[in-house]
Amino acid sequence: MLKKLIQTDKNNLAALFTRVAIAIAVFPHGAQKLLGWYGGGGFEKTMYFMTQIKNLPWILGFLVIIIEFFGVILLAAGLHTRLMALFFSFKFHRYHHSRYLGQWFFYELGRCRR
Repeated sequence: MLKKLIQTDKNNLAALFTRVAIAIAVFPHGAQKLLGWYGGGGFEKTMYFMTQIKNLPWILGFLVIIIEFFGVILLAAGLHTRLMALFFSFKFHRYHHSRYLGQWFFYELGRCRR
């Protein structure tokens, strides 16, 4: 059961294209949070934002940063795709219902750039 849950069909080109497209779209967000690329705050400022401003427990903030950065690499490579898809579906659902809906693609320390 567990093997079937984490197994990826490597011969499915549509799934490969979808995984790579999602990875290309999500990778900059993880790079913002972990490395500070693309105008992001980096790990320290993002952790401050998540723990002090959003009042998340530090472990959740840490997991969001790590999974968003390394998860897209796993997703593109076809490793643990269902687990990563589950994580990203929860994440996108949260963003969809956030107050930033309809604004720009990247955030800067919790404030969307206009």
